[in-house]
Amino acid sequence: MRKNLKVNLSWMGVIVTVLVVILWVRLFYLQVYATAKYQALARQNSIRIIDVKAPRGEILDRNGKKIVTNKAVYTVSLLFTGLKNADTILPKLAQILQVSEKDLRTKIKESKARPYEPIRLATDVPWEVVAKIEERRYELPGVTVSIEPARDYPYGTLLAHVVGYIQEIKDTQLKEHKAEGYKLGDMFGQTGLESYYESILRGKNGGREIEVDARGTPVRDLGIKTRAEQGNSLVLTIDADLQKVAEESLKNTIVSLQKNYPDAKAGAVVVLDVKTGEVLAMASYPTFDPAAFPKGLTQKQVDEYIRNPEKPLYNRAISATYPPGSTFKMVTGTAALLNRVTTPAETISDPGYYKLGNKVFKDWNPRGHGVVDFIKAIKESCNVYFWTMARRLGVEKIAEVGKKFGLGMMTGIDLPGESSGLLPTPEWKKEINTAIIEKNLKPKLNKIKSDYELKISQAKTSEEKKRLEAERDKKIQAINQQIGIYRWETEWQQYDTINMAIGQGYNNFTILQLADYVAMLANGGIRYQPHLVKKIINNKGQVVQEIKPKVLSRFNIPPDVLNYVRQGMREVTLPGGTAGGVFAGFPIAVAAKTGTAQVLGKDDHGLFVAYAPYENPQIAIAAIIEHGGHGGSSAGLVARDILAFYFKVQKINTRVVGPVE
Repeated sequence: MRKNLKVNLSWMGVIVTVLVVILWVRLFYLQVYATAKYQALARQNSIRIIDVKAPRGEILDRNGKKIVTNKAVYTVSLLFTGLKNADTILPKLAQILQVSEKDLRTKIKESKARPYEPIRLATDVPWEVVAKIEERRYELPGVTVSIEPARDYPYGTLLAHVVGYIQEIKDTQLKEHKAEGYKLGDMFGQTGLESYYESILRGKNGGREIEVDARGTPVRDLGIKTRAEQGNSLVLTIDADLQKVAEESLKNTIVSLQKNYPDAKAGAVVVLDVKTGEVLAMASYPTFDPAAFPKGLTQKQVDEYIRNPEKPLYNRAISATYPPGSTFKMVTGTAALLNRVTTPAETISDPGYYKLGNKVFKDWNPRGHGVVDFIKAIKESCNVYFWTMARRLGVEKIAEVGKKFGLGMMTGIDLPGESSGLLPTPEWKKEINTAIIEKNLKPKLNKIKSDYELKISQAKTSEEKKRLEAERDKKIQAINQQIGIYRWETEWQQYDTINMAIGQGYNNFTILQLADYVAMLANGGIRYQPHLVKKIINNKGQVVQEIKPKVLSRFNIPPDVLNYVRQGMREVTLPGGTAGGVFAGFPIAVAAKTGTAQVLGKDDHGLFVAYAPYENPQIAIAAIIEHGGHGGSSAGLVARDILAFYFKVQKINTRVVGPVE
């Protein structure tokens, strides 16, 4: 017994000795060989890397004027550490920031922050608020005040629709771009150039080391680990001074027109370099303040920008589409000469109306234009002449020329939100009206039949059955009448052609497309891709990329045809032309076309297109005043102001006399 006990104790001694040796070996390893490794791990556990936001690249005009730059602002954030003491912190912070506690909690909830990520609660905070936070620092653990770059707009709202605005990245954008290193709280371009060139303008964030204690509470700022790098900057094709003139003239013209045209509340204008496609100015009215969006909109701003029926955020220059009115007549005229259905010398008599079957179409001038040739038809905008040409041509030949001018298709400009517009064809009309029958009217018809089949089967008396059958037949008849109308409309009719010929009917184009089309008439048929960025430079001012003019297509218009069209446009601005009064005494030779597009139930849209100088074209303009009446006395005034500034005309005639259309 004692012997066994002695043996067992000996084995236990051996086991204990082995365990002690193992323990000492492990301790020796940890303290000698692995010291550096575990010190680093321990340090990592106590240090958090906080992003240092990088400034976005700047946006400059063609002459180096800064349209969008950056400024340093105070930002208040909350380091997310579980927010166990939120009930204590948030009421105090809300009081200092003068916002509701509910708003702060909403921001925290929507941020979906991970531990130690800062949740931005307020941006561009005044120094007085920062001072109050610092005074009560001990009451606000986890609340940080940092200096971050924010967008600054030295020219205010100038070019707002083009440059666009930025906001904190949205959930859908974060999911789409997370692989590119975006995080919650990062700023992201939402519209305009800020959106289109987001990857160019975006900088590279740096990192700041923050030491935390065992509970994760920030203890000490250890400084910058990696410096932030500013994004690349955009040098635009825009001339800021010309842009200012365009925006002011657009606004002032609209305001002055409202005395006689109360619905005239919006418009747009585009100015192109005819030899490169560079956009020299692009304005849309009403406008907005891009500086309001990064901070978060107030209720007043939501009402002004988001709920406003005039849609201030809508870039009417590229996104809205309009019937071109008589500005389309150069398309019909070019098609007529190209297809030899007339000659420049042929004349027709215009009594002020045109008969098509038993329907009479009245010219805008009820007295008519008398004897009219090609040039006079453009000069005085004679509808009867172009209706006559349309009947000779047919829709296909007009549409073919319109397509060569790029109408009804996107230009590919470097902005999001461009519309394609519509250059109608018989195929389009058939497709759209057939779809209405098949997807809308026929299902309605089938539903009526099935509904009444059940009701009739459940009728208790013959009188009730007859009543239900009569109801069913009446409803079926009404739907069949609609189907009959749409079946008729699936086919292209002759009145569709004559409406198309003068820019009415289904025609719908953007103002940018109209400017591009007029630029082609000015430069001999070259369709350049309009673009807004001239070059991209880095933060040292070095050119990273230069954007060269891009030719999209060429329309080989015979010189004699082109010359006749141009002569007609030149006559428009001379005495007797529809813009003769607007350009009376103007020292620069301008070629132009007025347009008045009918709008059902409201005043007409006023349109105007032009290029100058007539002998050696440099710029092309297209403008619209929605519901502004005649193009010559509305949008034509905007074009004249722009041309006067561009060509340094000191005094211009302010009278509008003579015929306008």
